[in-house]
This record gives sequence, C-alpha cells and structure tokens, in this order.
Amino acid sequence: MTKFTFREIQKAIEKSWSKETAYFDFLWCKNNNSKSSGQCRITALLVQELFGGDILYSHVVGNETFVHYFNKIRNLKIDLTFKQFRKGTKFVKAKVLRRGK
Repeated sequence: MTKFTFREIQKAIEKSWSKETAYFDFLWCKNNNSKSSGQCRITALLVQELFGGDILYSHVVGNETFVHYFNKIRNLKIDLTFKQFRKGTKFVKAKVLRRGK
C-alpha cells in the first residue's frame, strides 16, 4: 500500500476544492484569496476518515448562524480551511460533533 504524508494529502484536498464542493456554493469565489471558503464540512470529514480523531464545530463570534468545522487529532487542532477567515476572527468555544454510525 502506498503511504502519503499529511502534507501530500493536504495538497490533494486543497486541489479538489471548487464551487461544486463548497457547502454553500455562493461562499466559494474563484477570485477569493482562499478557495477554502465553504469547504470546512467536507474537509473535516475527509481528515477524520483518513486520520481519525474528532470533528469540532464552532460558531463565529458576531455571526451565530455561521458554523465552522475543523479537526482535533490527539491534542492537535487541524484546520485546513482557516484561511477563509480574516485574521483575528474569534470563535465560540468548540464542541465535538457526534456522527451517527
């Protein structure tokens, strides 16, 4: 079996992002500085499927309707889509998302 590094997988995930993979396609913009906009749900799910750990979610402070998803593997926070937010964006304390089996 071929083994890939986390960085190689990260690059492959980022290359796959498009308007069609965005949770809300209006969030994704080809001219956006970050093509990660709208990609956090599917990206967090893929990271969990490949590496285990938990999916966490949090609301953006000041916009309680907006939810952001990311991962926690062991004690390490993994957020491949953080670039979609402006520097200094604050989040409500994250909660673990429980997936049904």
